[in-house]
Amino acid sequence: MTVQVRAGRPTPAAERASPTNASASRAAIRPGPSSTSVQALTAARIGMWSAVGVAVFNVWFWVGFILYEPVLQAPWRGMNVYVAAFVPSRYLAWVVPAFLIAPALLTTIACLHAWANQDKRTWSLLALVFALPGATLMAALYYIQMTVVPNDLVHGVTDGLRLWIYAPPYPFTFPGALEGVGYGFEAVAFLLAAQVFERGSQQGWLRWTFRATGLSTLLVFIDPVFRLPVPLVVADGALGLILLSAAPLLLANLWRREIKSSNLRPD
Repeated sequence: MTVQVRAGRPTPAAERASPTNASASRAAIRPGPSSTSVQALTAARIGMWSAVGVAVFNVWFWVGFILYEPVLQAPWRGMNVYVAAFVPSRYLAWVVPAFLIAPALLTTIACLHAWANQDKRTWSLLALVFALPGATLMAALYYIQMTVVPNDLVHGVTDGLRLWIYAPPYPFTFPGALEGVGYGFEAVAFLLAAQVFERGSQQGWLRWTFRATGLSTLLVFIDPVFRLPVPLVVADGALGLILLSAAPLLLANLWRREIKSSNLRPD
């Protein structure tokens, strides 16, 4: 009897024995930091610029907000006095970058998820799950502050506006409450994203910087519930300026080095 040998797909045993197939399989399931896949490089390239954007918008926000701080801390003398002293440019100087941080941060976390190693993607996906509602809340809040609030104040329309402005009794206002929820989600996103990075070297610095950023941001959620001492809030604000600039810049530098060392170009 003649035995016919069918050419085509190798047997499972042959696949297991082939070092080429084994290497290809490992490469297919590891599109993260140790890979040079097009997907990882595309995520790194987009994420690098969005991370730089987060840092730039954060510095812009704090410069504008520090200049606005005397208004926020001034004794409340009534809505008419507030409307008369309102300066739209001074107000928008910090509201606009606060709005821009939201999509930039969400893009950075999404790119981090696309870049992460397969065994770290549960952490990166959870970070994205928390970053999405946080960014959505913050973008909606600051869009209202860019449009509705200045328009009504300039035209003297103050009905129902009292709890929508940044003035005492902030943070016991709608902006204070929405910021608490939004920053709370983003704080958890930073803590979860920290788990994506490996221990040691630059990724070790990123791991601890992301954790510190998450813990610092969490105080914005706690403050309206349990009123924190003013010196602690001020110190946390200073940390926010440093950490929310350092963390994305470190990540952008990591991605820049990976792109530079790779021979592949993303589509």
